[in-house]
Amino acid sequence: WHHEADRPELEPVVCETRMKAPSGRDLVIILPDSSRVRLRSGSSLAFSRGYGYSHRELTLDGQAVFNVRHRDSMPMRIHTPHLVVTDLGTVFRVSDRASYRNASVTLYSGKASVQGKRPMARPYTLEPHESITVNPDGELVAWTRPADRPKPKTTDNDLFFESTRLEDIARRLSKVYHVDISVAPRIRGQRFDGYFNSKDDKLEDILDAISQSEGLHYSRERDNYRIH
Repeated sequence: WHHEADRPELEPVVCETRMKAPSGRDLVIILPDSSRVRLRSGSSLAFSRGYGYSHRELTLDGQAVFNVRHRDSMPMRIHTPHLVVTDLGTVFRVSDRASYRNASVTLYSGKASVQGKRPMARPYTLEPHESITVNPDGELVAWTRPADRPKPKTTDNDLFFESTRLEDIARRLSKVYHVDISVAPRIRGQRFDGYFNSKDDKLEDILDAISQSEGLHYSRERDNYRIH
């Protein structure tokens, strides 16, 4: 027989569900709480047993658009390498990887709270059509508030991108700003969500927003731009 003290300690087993979108394609996921997630190409989403019942904690690596079934008693929280995003009744997009220089969140409806993971990081509350970019320390890099602008229903100056391929965005921006914008072949199918106004936003500001959000870069030679 073995003495009680000789028995090995058993580690608790955490059952985790992990999903990854295939390369070049989005993956639409309906979570146990009926929330809907569009997981972007190459991104992964994970949650442990009890999601939707005892907790609503998710782990995201990459980019996804969340359409959340809100519950006051149990808000959804998305953990990324640099952020914790808390749903306050929301449709929003999150983009973050450990390798990204910055992380970003864009809110389409409702409210969301965004906070860096470092101690004492300041929380930011987003309103509809706002987008925030923070660095790994949780410090603010950019905060755009297109909802603050006078926004008619539709004008020739409005640039709406909803899950739009970078190749199509480059074609549209080239036409609007009278320049030539090319996209590296490996990322032409990558998708981006955002709203801009060609009258208010400079081309470089838009390219900066896309690059920071997607973890990309762009270069310029005279009137020729390349996103890579």
